[in-house]
Amino acid sequence: MPVRHLLGSTSLGLLLAVVPCLANAQSGTKPDARPGSGREQLAQLDEITVTATRTPRQAIEVPASISVVGREEILRRQAQSLDDILRDVPSVELSGGPRTTAEQPSIRGLGDERIVIRLDGARQNFQAGHKGRTFIDPTLLKQVDVLRGPASALYGSGALGGVIALATKDAADLLRDGRRVGGQARVSYQDNGEEFLASLTGFAAPSDTVGLLASGTWRTSDDVETGSGLTIPFSGDDLLSGLIKADWAPAAGHRVRLSWQGYGNDQALPSAPDTTDLDIIVDRVTRQDTANLSYEGIAGPLFDLRGAIYWTRTDLEEDRVDRPRLDETRLETVGIDVANTSRFTAGPAEVALTYGVEAYRDEQTGTRDGAPRPQFPDAESEVVGLFAQAETEFADRFTLTPAIRWDRFDQSAEGQPSRTDTQVSPSVRAAFEANNRLTLFAGYGTAFRAPSLTELYNSGLHFPGVCPIPGRPCVIPNNFFVPNPALGPERGETYEIGVNLAFEDVALERDRLLLKGALFRNDVDDFIEQAVLIRQGQTVRRNVQEARIEGVELELVYDSATWFGSAAASILRGEDENSGRALDAIPADRLALTVGRTWDGAGLTAGWRASLTAEQDRVNLAEPTPGYVLHDLFVTWRPVETIRLDLGVDNLFDKAYRRHLSSIPERGRTLKVAAQVSF
Repeated sequence: MPVRHLLGSTSLGLLLAVVPCLANAQSGTKPDARPGSGREQLAQLDEITVTATRTPRQAIEVPASISVVGREEILRRQAQSLDDILRDVPSVELSGGPRTTAEQPSIRGLGDERIVIRLDGARQNFQAGHKGRTFIDPTLLKQVDVLRGPASALYGSGALGGVIALATKDAADLLRDGRRVGGQARVSYQDNGEEFLASLTGFAAPSDTVGLLASGTWRTSDDVETGSGLTIPFSGDDLLSGLIKADWAPAAGHRVRLSWQGYGNDQALPSAPDTTDLDIIVDRVTRQDTANLSYEGIAGPLFDLRGAIYWTRTDLEEDRVDRPRLDETRLETVGIDVANTSRFTAGPAEVALTYGVEAYRDEQTGTRDGAPRPQFPDAESEVVGLFAQAETEFADRFTLTPAIRWDRFDQSAEGQPSRTDTQVSPSVRAAFEANNRLTLFAGYGTAFRAPSLTELYNSGLHFPGVCPIPGRPCVIPNNFFVPNPALGPERGETYEIGVNLAFEDVALERDRLLLKGALFRNDVDDFIEQAVLIRQGQTVRRNVQEARIEGVELELVYDSATWFGSAAASILRGEDENSGRALDAIPADRLALTVGRTWDGAGLTAGWRASLTAEQDRVNLAEPTPGYVLHDLFVTWRPVETIRLDLGVDNLFDKAYRRHLSSIPERGRTLKVAAQVSF
């Protein structure tokens, strides 16, 4: 059966199975985020998140399209990269193939710098062509939030497609009851690529007000194989990562946290690692450091403050292997983000007013053999944003949340015209709680993305021409980047309607059924296009495209003392409004299913995952992508509280496939095994 038909029939069957459950569900209160007999299974709609509103809410209650992946799921997947964590989240796609440092996320068909990535609140702004964006070891993470849709009213430039918020683990997350000191050791092995991992974490609470944590991970792997048995060259790497955290509660309701996260990766790979081009191989050393000083404090209804000062530096050193050439690429970001929430009553309404300021500075440098490299020019950007949001609740049923942000950005580069621009980003959301099980919501949001420093200012050779006969005119001339300091920001606006459903005691005692669905339309103007003009020998960036992206997303979670399961589906369509042609970057229709069972008495959990991806042939210039179906198995055994064993098989039937817009095929069948000891 074709995958397209299989996806449609499976979705229909899922809905037919769910509707009777909803119709017969007993009335109950909204479910608490309880762990339940140690299961802590699929909590992505139960987890607490601050990403969508900057105030703590359960994901199922947020009137926006947000998904949360928690620590249990990260451990169970034995994730190698961010792709392993997010591959079942609706409308999210990561390109780059198995080369983890080449990964580029997209949300609702918008990628690159159209997504804001934050690590413990610190912006991760690095972007340099084919080099990748996500340099993080999953073993350090406790939670990943994905906010889909425009979020510039709270997060400013770049939140055109959404926000990915990464949170690292804390000592309080790992200490067992009554213990002041503890540790965890974890080792794992994956047969596809012969990957070995060793991780050691120590944590302590010397007093009730102090928490300390130190964690380090070593990971090494060789080249991986596809489902067809082909080896993907230069897909192995050697990784060292570390995390140090200290937090202090000077008084009740107040906490100061200081952290450092380091990432180092040494590997040989193509200079454009997200492609199949093997002409230029480099020895690449990737280093990223993020330091963060944050504060959280509550002192009465008018003072609920969250603030952070951070510094992030990303360094790439690429030494060409076939002849002497050393490229160095660096981006350094320094920023501050402060927001306070004041809660008060205004007539019949309860108001939570969140307001704050964000400011950050990006400074980039690029050299080749010590000389300036015009493909990544010396440049800097300074951004200041002021924002406010008012969550206004009427009669415990209707909530209206307007928000607005003003941004100013100044950009400059040596020898190039500087530029200054401002942008105002309003949004509004409304939610109606029809009863204690059903909430309807609707929203309108705007977003923008200021052009990147590379898009504005880079020059120099893009790629060499084709000159078969020396001294004669080239068949294809050398191609050079052309700076365009006059580029305008991309702008988008989205209309969205959705539903949140929460039921208890549906089929079994104390079980839960949570559902979140949304229908949206996103219009993007002044889309920045990179055009490669072969005959002219130029590569230019220009504001040309007016795009429309529409779609539907669905997440469903079922959890009980014995059985659990989930479903996540997304269907997206995109069109160039000027030409009527399809947008190439839209991911394929996808349905992800999970079913599992827990035997609490034996400390055992086992389950099956399936990902059904349809053919993506709605393209303009890109190559169509065949559909595929993947199956995974997983088992977790906890014989005692201090020991955890994980076993998994990804791509069980060794399917050969590639992701849409990725020229590199994905890894084939992979056996994973991990052991963790707490002490």
